[in-house]
Amino acid sequence: MEALAVDVVYFYPKENAQTHNTFKFEAVNEEGPKTTIVRRGQPFSGVVRFTRPYDVNNDLVQLVFTLGDKPTLDTQGAMFVKREVVADKHSWSARLTNLENDTLSFEVSTPVTTPVGSWTLRVVTRRKDSEAREIYDFEQDFYILFNPWNPDDLTYMEDTNLLQEYVLNDVGKVWVGPLKTTRGKPWFYGQFDAVVLPACMFMLDRAEMPFHQRGDPVKMARVISRIVNSNDDGGVLIGRWDGQYEDGTAPSEWTGSVDILQQYLESQAEVPYGQCWVFAGVVTTVCRALGIPSRVVSNFVSAHDANSSLTVDKYYTETMEELEFDPNNPEGADSIWNYHVWNDVWMTRPDLPPGYGGWQAIDATPQEASAGMYQCGPAPLEAIKQGVIGLNFDVEFMLSSVNADLMRWRISPESESRYSVVDTNSYHIGRMILTKKPFVFDPIGDADREDITNLYKHREGTASERIALLNGVRHSERAKRYYEVATNLQNDMKFKLRELDTVPIGKPFRIAVDIQNTSDQILPVTRRLLRPHLLQHGNSDGKRLPYGRLTGDGLGGSRLGGRNIKAVLSATSVFYNGVRADVVKKVEGKIFVGPGKKEQIGIQISADEYLPKLVEYCNMKISAMAIVDETKQSWADDDDFQVLRPSINIKFNEDLVIDEPTAAVLSFVNPLDKTLTGCEFRLTSSGVLGRTIRLAIDDVPARGLVSGQLPVQPSKLGNISFVATFKSKEIMDINGAATVEVLEG
Repeated sequence: MEALAVDVVYFYPKENAQTHNTFKFEAVNEEGPKTTIVRRGQPFSGVVRFTRPYDVNNDLVQLVFTLGDKPTLDTQGAMFVKREVVADKHSWSARLTNLENDTLSFEVSTPVTTPVGSWTLRVVTRRKDSEAREIYDFEQDFYILFNPWNPDDLTYMEDTNLLQEYVLNDVGKVWVGPLKTTRGKPWFYGQFDAVVLPACMFMLDRAEMPFHQRGDPVKMARVISRIVNSNDDGGVLIGRWDGQYEDGTAPSEWTGSVDILQQYLESQAEVPYGQCWVFAGVVTTVCRALGIPSRVVSNFVSAHDANSSLTVDKYYTETMEELEFDPNNPEGADSIWNYHVWNDVWMTRPDLPPGYGGWQAIDATPQEASAGMYQCGPAPLEAIKQGVIGLNFDVEFMLSSVNADLMRWRISPESESRYSVVDTNSYHIGRMILTKKPFVFDPIGDADREDITNLYKHREGTASERIALLNGVRHSERAKRYYEVATNLQNDMKFKLRELDTVPIGKPFRIAVDIQNTSDQILPVTRRLLRPHLLQHGNSDGKRLPYGRLTGDGLGGSRLGGRNIKAVLSATSVFYNGVRADVVKKVEGKIFVGPGKKEQIGIQISADEYLPKLVEYCNMKISAMAIVDETKQSWADDDDFQVLRPSINIKFNEDLVIDEPTAAVLSFVNPLDKTLTGCEFRLTSSGVLGRTIRLAIDDVPARGLVSGQLPVQPSKLGNISFVATFKSKEIMDINGAATVEVLEG
């Protein structure tokens, strides 16, 4: 008798998907040949039908699963289907569960360390009394993923309820903007879209990640942080921050990850363009698709420490003009981003001492190389919080990002180091760290915002927070030198830059500095007037005074502790990564402040002055600097804010019914006193045919209604979410979201 010939193999994709938490993948549910998607370390069912009855005494059936084209012990599982099998979490096995004539049902168990990816299956049959074999190759896609529901998996999350958010939720928020006007930007992760898993496989192959390492979430997360950017190896996204996006898609236009991954897979080329929050959105999509719990994390205000000093250093000339470079680091200056976005991923860390598992930070936005490539993490949050910088990977870089001290230095020829400390600020960096709250999605508000600052650092100013930072300093010779130079400075003038809360686009704003003289010295002073029409000032009771007129009771001479101060105020449009775009207004002047007196200086900036110089996201920086003539005390401070734009309102004029076309009405009011041109809406949802719809609309007059109707056809029942963006030549980064229930027909 000949060996068994296979007629068909079937893996019950939908039934297995229910028990393996893969039921949301479109490829499991689509018409035609089904894709099987299971999780490692958990049995799954299959059936094979032969062309003749199975002879239990003489027929042998072997299943051979293989990952990659050069199988090894780690990337191949070969097993005979047997009635009696002792399941082992570290081994492959196949147990016969039912036999009916020519049909054999079985259950396969995979090792809990199985590399994730797209596996192939070969069924090999032969008779016990013969070496002749029959071979059948299963030609449908078969994926094995990480299993965070399994206590033996390195990605296991003890509170499995949270996996509904960190693995199965396909819509979220990314918090962006300056500290005082943070807003949640809706993002469609779409990890269950049919294109995502093939795109993930292409990414890992492009990164040349060895197949046998693809079962280690530590190595996998590090590779993902590298391959989502295009700096080293033809990764997914090209980063760009200069506002010039004509040959690609502006970062603010993206509504989610799927369009990006689809373009990457189809073109097999890098996609232009992304920024940190776009990188982070794609990382979460990839991680959740593969089964690694992931969330997007936003840090306000974020430091880039370019020279491993655990400080962010700003340098000024003797006359307090800010330098655009670091004279002590030719490779690049430190920088401060209004916000920076990266990811947390959840895993056990068997490569580290106990206590460093759980959330790990990875950053796919290229800032500097780690081990020769643009990758960052996974860095344990606990290590970052405690300042333990000797652990893998990149803990020192992340510690600086959230907890570096801001130090300002002034050129000082008489100083041994050539620089003197203007001031130090221990509170400026890492002011707030946000992520999306589990199980909540607020399309139009911030009810879904979760503050996780306490996971990254101790409360600012506490002994624990200082100890954590100094732990890092203690292990860095460069950092020690910087902190030894910085001393507590005693000065008799106090300055405070008044922070701006909100500025609606098209409205004026004012820069103001409060000055207080606490001196009781007797010094000869010569009173000098401010340059007319440049600075405004007021007296201690807050009463406004005319331009150029100073408080005081005399015109010079010896006065008790009087101080003459040179001040410079400026407003600049900036990109969110701290790079300056255009100076909107800069003025300087001198003011006299008597002993025990308070003054306020300020300048007004009109909409006509700043609107032509706004860059993407409408971020502004106000800066103030001062030097005291008598004591040479110097001071500087700055503040970032965002000119606020409207949100898109999404409405439907009728109930949404599955498979029935309708229209989504998108609208907002043009906030500018100018016509909007080159206008386009983009709407994305996983619950409608076509996924992403784009609509160009006519020019919109000044202060007019911006509106468009986009055709949609719901394809899923229940609640579905929509994410919308709008762009024009005059204003961009307008977005909105909505969640709507789709009903039965």
